[in-house]
Amino acid sequence: MPQYKQCLGVDLGLNTVKIVELAVDKNSVRVVRAASAPTGVNTTMSPDEIRQATILAAKELIKKSRFGTKKAVFSISGQKVFIRRFRLPMTSEERLARIIQYEARQQIPFPLDKTYLQYQYRVLPDEGEVEVLLVAVRHDEIRDFMGMLGKIGLTPIGVGVSSFALYSGHYFMGLNAEEREAAFATLHPRRRKDKKAKGKKTADAAPAPEAAEGETPVEEFAFEEVKAFVNLGAGSYDLAIGRVIHGASGGGTISFSRTVPMGGDEMTRAIMRNCGVESFHDAERIKTSACQLMSFNFDFEQENQINEEASTAVTEIADRIVTEIRRSVDFFMAQPDGMAIDSLVLSGGQAQLPGFDSYLEEKLSVPVVVANQVPEDSPLQWPESAGPTTPYVVAIGLGLQGLNLSQIKVDFLPEDRKIIRDFPYKVTAVMLVMILITAGIASQAGEVYAEKYTREAENIQKDVDKRRGDVENFDQAQQFHVDTAKDFENLSKMYGQRSYWIDFLGGLAKIKPPEVLITDVQMDHDGAVVIEGFSQVQVSAAYFRDALNKAFEGRLKAVKRVTETPAGLAPGAPGIPTPTPGVPREEAIIDDIQDVRNPPPPFNPPASRFRILLQLKDKQNHLNITPTPTPTPVGGGPAQQGGRGSGLLF
Repeated sequence: MPQYKQCLGVDLGLNTVKIVELAVDKNSVRVVRAASAPTGVNTTMSPDEIRQATILAAKELIKKSRFGTKKAVFSISGQKVFIRRFRLPMTSEERLARIIQYEARQQIPFPLDKTYLQYQYRVLPDEGEVEVLLVAVRHDEIRDFMGMLGKIGLTPIGVGVSSFALYSGHYFMGLNAEEREAAFATLHPRRRKDKKAKGKKTADAAPAPEAAEGETPVEEFAFEEVKAFVNLGAGSYDLAIGRVIHGASGGGTISFSRTVPMGGDEMTRAIMRNCGVESFHDAERIKTSACQLMSFNFDFEQENQINEEASTAVTEIADRIVTEIRRSVDFFMAQPDGMAIDSLVLSGGQAQLPGFDSYLEEKLSVPVVVANQVPEDSPLQWPESAGPTTPYVVAIGLGLQGLNLSQIKVDFLPEDRKIIRDFPYKVTAVMLVMILITAGIASQAGEVYAEKYTREAENIQKDVDKRRGDVENFDQAQQFHVDTAKDFENLSKMYGQRSYWIDFLGGLAKIKPPEVLITDVQMDHDGAVVIEGFSQVQVSAAYFRDALNKAFEGRLKAVKRVTETPAGLAPGAPGIPTPTPGVPREEAIIDDIQDVRNPPPPFNPPASRFRILLQLKDKQNHLNITPTPTPTPVGGGPAQQGGRGSGLLF
């Protein structure tokens, strides 16, 4: 990221928009101005209405405050971010990047091609390992967020994570003089180089005195402090646990972070439920002016000014928040490198609720401090006119990220925006001058060749005119090819099932039992099939029908043995029912198989005639066929005995 000397940190909260303008001033950061504005959001609004209210509040705040820059860093909620920490063996940069990509595929629960992936690591030289912080967020989340930022009127130069910004803000405000020098050395590399050279020259002139014989060298004093930072907002709260090493070497790292969707609005809704308050704003006013959490430090002098029912409702929600904080702390302590926290720092707009800090301290049994102001020796210069720092800690951390002073460098700004942001303006100016010079030279040289190019263009145009007829003939041939291809496609659709019935007859022959003789198969264009024949055994026709049903399962609309008559008798004979005209063949009467004493050859002993109807539903009718009347057969052939068959035997 380029070295900006001035930047805005924008915290788009649910109920309040907070903006802090920071500027680098030698070895400190000066807060030029800090401003906030309510969004007017309530529980009855839809997500789109909340989004529009936030955009409107931010635009009005920017217009009213008249900030000195439009470059701003925003934050995405920790709820939408996937965070993992793990350790890897120390290796080269290239190999470490490949290992981290492999670990990301194993741990991230959504596809990497739809994910923005960021990571940074910290070397642990004493252990021969690196500690990796892996962060991922889905593309659609960043796309929607950037669409919202485009309507606010600022220039995004970075997109951080709310819980990381919380840690970075507190860490920077707590730097001592030596740690401050190390932090600002990254912004002034030339000054650091001069100091190194100066120190080397001094060392050559007057070497440091060695320890006297028998004396033990004095080791540098350093101690580690574990702090938990909680930023309580209206819709959620951020928790960040970090380790800070105090001493000449200094340093710190974030060890745990979490965002929980629970905040001050839960308390406001509890007041509305328990106290019968209909307006969200009235319940919010009661929470801030007439509520106090029930702890040992309860202020009995103001008991008459406190709404007991509202305080009880707020305390119930506070218990749930404390329970979630305790679970997070216990999880951190259960890690292999975990340890007990030494203190908890409370910030956020809802942290100013009376009695919340003492209530939290009582429940967690750790010292709790509200971040109302910066320490005396802090590198952050906070003006008294801006009020307490409690609501602005996340915005401060975001502004520090824009100044390259943030402890965590995770940035989810899309790559196209980063290219525009990181492109040096001086290089742009130099390239523009070079382009203008090149254009001037080209214009002078171009006059010499202009006539030559004109003559060549005329010759080419003449050649094109000659070949225009060939182009037209080619277009006609190509159109004829397209029309022919369409006709062939239509013919393929029409006759694509010409082998359908051949395949069907082959399957029919495989299914037929040996004691069954098929004398006639009628196959219509609409998929109706009539099978007629003789069965030597009574149950064979029924078995044949069931075998057909099983073999063509899924392709049949219906399969039934329409009629079974004794051999040698036609439908309509005495004792044999005649099919009713107009009745679908699927619904025809099915008779029992009857023995015949004088069957036609080659059957001996007696056989029975059967007739089966199939209706194939996958047969498509591509032609409109008008059926031709079938003449009544004359003579004693198989058609006279069985109906309309062609005498096909197999």
